[in-house]
Amino acid sequence: MQVDLFPSEKLAEVNVTTSVAIKEVTTTKTNIRVNHNGRNPLQSHIRREEIILEPTQDVTGLTPVGQEITEVLEYKVGELFIKKYIRPEYIKPIEEGTQAKRVIAALPSMPIDKCIAGPSLLD
Repeated sequence: MQVDLFPSEKLAEVNVTTSVAIKEVTTTKTNIRVNHNGRNPLQSHIRREEIILEPTQDVTGLTPVGQEITEVLEYKVGELFIKKYIRPEYIKPIEEGTQAKRVIAALPSMPIDKCIAGPSLLD
């Protein structure tokens, strides 16, 4: 007869209590808006070469409402000059009369978007 070494089936009882401290985090987002007037204008004493680009669509009878001017700095041997692309804007009314469509010529492709340096200056 052997003595029962483990009178109950449980060897041990462990009570585990876990406490999780939750810390409330509040974040505030502040937007800083810098009032930037855009790119500085190119110098007025530099020679300008004006190029007027008309839309490929028929603009007879359309109302001109303004023009969009893009200046690109170019280089010729011994000289810096500015190509000034002038694109007239027209308004094309739609049949209902409540909306209008803007008609304007496309700019020629540039090597770098939104850059004032033209292809001849980048070479």
